[in-house]
Amino acid sequence: MARHEVRGTSRRTTPVNRTVIRLVTALLGLAAFAAAAAAADGPASSATTNSLFAPGGRMYTTAVHARRTTVSLWRMGAKSRRAVVDGSLGFPVPTFDGTGEGITHDGRTLLLVSGSRYVTLDARSLAVRRDVRLHGQFSYDALSPTGRTLFLIQHPSPTSIHYYVRAYDLAHGRVLRQIIFDAREKGEGPMTGSPVTRATGPSGRWIYTLYVRSSGAMFVHALDSVDLHAFCVDLPRRVTTANVLHTKLELKPGRLAVMAGTKRLAAIDTKTLRLRR
Repeated sequence: MARHEVRGTSRRTTPVNRTVIRLVTALLGLAAFAAAAAAADGPASSATTNSLFAPGGRMYTTAVHARRTTVSLWRMGAKSRRAVVDGSLGFPVPTFDGTGEGITHDGRTLLLVSGSRYVTLDARSLAVRRDVRLHGQFSYDALSPTGRTLFLIQHPSPTSIHYYVRAYDLAHGRVLRQIIFDAREKGEGPMTGSPVTRATGPSGRWIYTLYVRSSGAMFVHALDSVDLHAFCVDLPRRVTTANVLHTKLELKPGRLAVMAGTKRLAAIDTKTLRLRR
């Protein structure tokens, strides 16, 4: 058989080429993000991860085999405990920056998800506490500091771009009737938008999530996970999806800053939950 030689260009990447590659990568990422936001205009409900770091040098992992999930607890790099749960489960990833969640602020409760199924475990023994299976279009949003309340995103229908924030009482096993919304706005209207990134206050009570709408407008959803209140803060027009790939929330005493790299795009007073000038 004849041997064919393929001659190619040098693998060396010049500074100009590297700049072009970075630009193309950023544009492709932004296009994918914008397409996802325009298509759903809501949370990425099915995203999960198989590893989660926790305070005290702990790490949790999941491995799925034959429709069963093995949950492992690691300490200092060594496996110290494991448990097996029926179903294919993982730790929730509520925002597009890929950050996994699933352990309460007090470190006592672990959460696994699969669609509209939510399984809570004791974070140390890995014993199952509650196995919640909901009917309807629900996805994970957040956990209260002690794991008493699980916050959910509920879409009225599979094709709806609108959604509501609901609360599930894990202590009594029921969805609360109230809808979590901004009382400063009229009515209990549904939300639209896709979650980009978030920051959580030092006590775990306040959870701030940056959202982007398909129009490019952005806002911060501030959730009081203890008193079950929420506030929406619309950001200035200059804060758009043009900055979304590099946008983060930076939380400091009395202030939540929306940052693009080292540049501050906007700031919110965490006491009044209004824009700071």
